[in-house]
Formats: sequence, structure tokens, C-alpha cells
Amino acid sequence: MRCFLLYIFISISHFCVAEKIQTIGGFQEVNLDNLSKESLFLFDIDEVLLTPADILLRPAGKTFSGWCKIQPEKFDHYLSIMLAGTNYILVDKKGPDMIARLSKKGVSVMGFTSCRTGPFGVIQSMEKWRSDQLHAVGIDFRPFFSEEYVFAELVDAKSNPPLFKNGILFCGDFYSSKRSTKGELLGIFLDRMNWRPEQIVFIDDEKKNLEAVSLELDKRGIPFQGYLLEKPSTPLDEKIAQLQIQTIVEKKKWISDREAKIIIQNP
Repeated sequence: MRCFLLYIFISISHFCVAEKIQTIGGFQEVNLDNLSKESLFLFDIDEVLLTPADILLRPAGKTFSGWCKIQPEKFDHYLSIMLAGTNYILVDKKGPDMIARLSKKGVSVMGFTSCRTGPFGVIQSMEKWRSDQLHAVGIDFRPFFSEEYVFAELVDAKSNPPLFKNGILFCGDFYSSKRSTKGELLGIFLDRMNWRPEQIVFIDDEKKNLEAVSLELDKRGIPFQGYLLEKPSTPLDEKIAQLQIQTIVEKKKWISDREAKIIIQNP
């Protein structure tokens, strides 16, 4: 009987979380009408606001077999060259306008990303690099928040801590699918701010992050609405990807899809 009751409780909990998460194909499907000035709107950044212009660095490139040509001990260094060398573009062109609409309504808006912090290969500061990428496409969370926090107590001394800067909450080395969640970090952030928003809305491209935030906010009695953004994947051109990997390994240089296509067409 106890096992049966536990099963019922878990089933109800999952159902309650699921009904708070809506799958969308674009920002035009998000309802902003009922948000008050006491609400908080969260945007994940990678694959929600920004995506690399070059397909190999998008989710479609994760299964590319050519990655194995990079020696494991050099992978982070080469990846940093790739990230620093590519341009980032808007996932949804309505992003900046949507943030402007929220600002006009008086709603607080912030970025919430699993991005690492501190130096990474050739990138001196991941948080500055990420903020610069957003500013380049017309997105700036700084007008919403002046506070800055470093959560050094959440990681060991050799790790890069989560931090809140330029209106963005960075997970740093705290986030791990086996150790901690975005929901846990958001709760810690709200406690540090001594803040209980009237409602929180969150757009992410990973359901597990939305579920973790929903469960954390349930504990606090904060109403939550999650949106799972699902966009069509752009197919990877393996000839272009192979040339990009070859160039990184041989010349320690990143070439864009456009550059690679020109080289292939004009050998």
C-alpha cells in the first residue's frame, strides 16, 4: 500500500510539472498578457536567444564523427578557438522586441544560462564573451539589474563559481546533471536577492531544466510557467565540417561555414 501511494504521489507530481510546461516553436506563442510588474521572466541563452552561425557548433554537430580527430587533451583549447571565432545569431528575430515589450510592462527580465564562467582557452572571461555576443544582436539585460553576486561557496576553490553579472545568472561549474540543477541555483539566487516574484516565466530548450525550476518554485509557492522551445534543426554539411576540423587541427584557426564552402567550391 505504501509503495502504491508513493507511486500515485510521484505520478501526480510529474503531471503537475508537465502541465506547467508548454512546447512552442517561436516566441510569438508566449503569452505576455497576464504578467505583472512583480513577475520575473527568464531566458535561457544558448539555442533560445543565440545560436552559432556555423552549424558544426549547434546541436546538429554533436554527433559528427570528425570530432575524434581532435586529441582529448587539446579539445577545450580548440573549442575555445571555435567559440571565439564564430558569430552568434538570433534564434528568433523577435527576441529583442519581446524583451523590449517586457521592459515596457515593467517586468524584470534576466538571462539564465549553464554557460561556464572565468577563463576558457583563448577566451579570457566566458561571462564577458557571452554578454558581448548578446549585445552584438541587440540584447542587454543590464538595465534590469545592477546587482552582481559570486557564489563561490557552491564550488571548490579550483572550480569556476556561478555568478550573476550584467543581468545574467551563469551556472559556472555548479551545474551538473548528476550533482545540481538550474532549479537549485535559481532558488539560491532568489534567497541571495531576498526576492519572491509574483510569478516566474522561463524559456529553455531543455525540458529537464524547466522541470527542475518548476519543482524548486513549487517548494516556494511561486507560480511558474515554462516554455520548451523546439526549433527545426539545420542539417550538417559533413564536407564543411570536415574542413573546419582539419583547419583547427592543422592551423589552429576557425573558418566559418561560408569560408569553408568557398574553399570547397574553389579548390
